Amino acid sequence: AAIVLDANILIRAVLGQRVRELIRAHASTVKFFAPDVAYADARKYLPALLDKRGVDPIPAMQVLDALERIVHPLDVEVYGGLQQQAPRRIKTRDADDWPVLACAMVLGCPVWTEDADCFGTGVATWTTDRVALYLGGGYINGKSTAMPTALTTGRRDFFDGYFIIGGFEYLPRDGVVLGI
Repeated sequence: AAIVLDANILIRAVLGQRVRELIRAHASTVKFFAPDVAYADARKYLPALLDKRGVDPIPAMQVLDALERIVHPLDVEVYGGLQQQAPRRIKTRDADDWPVLACAMVLGCPVWTEDADCFGTGVATWTTDRVALYLGGGYINGKSTAMPTALTTGRRDFFDGYFIIGGFEYLPRDGVVLGI
């Protein structure tokens, strides 16, 4: 499994615990990516956010730097070929987010974001409050040992099975997506 992170998720990983914990918990089973411009945006906006919160910027920026070992930055050479198509899919929303959508389209994976820019683009979009469903993939190890975020650490259940989450999307033309 793979997922592309928006700049707002990178910022949340620096400022809070939940996003960083989700990334760490699933780093061995999920490949995390972000376009290079998402890291540039995070580096641009974090200093003011940190100053506003009274947080020392040096260790916080080191957290962002360390994230690059888990959340792999993608250069424009990887996603630039979709520079025309991706903004057309976003249309009236924030067209500056096209690199996130383009990365997801190139990799064939969903987006993790807190804004609605990628909704209705034909690419699955997860928010932090639901992304654990995608990242965990359910009880996939078949050994009755819960996945990292399925139960509190150290607990064990006796369920030995799987669950599947799915849906269908149809893109009749650019900018129109139907889904269930």
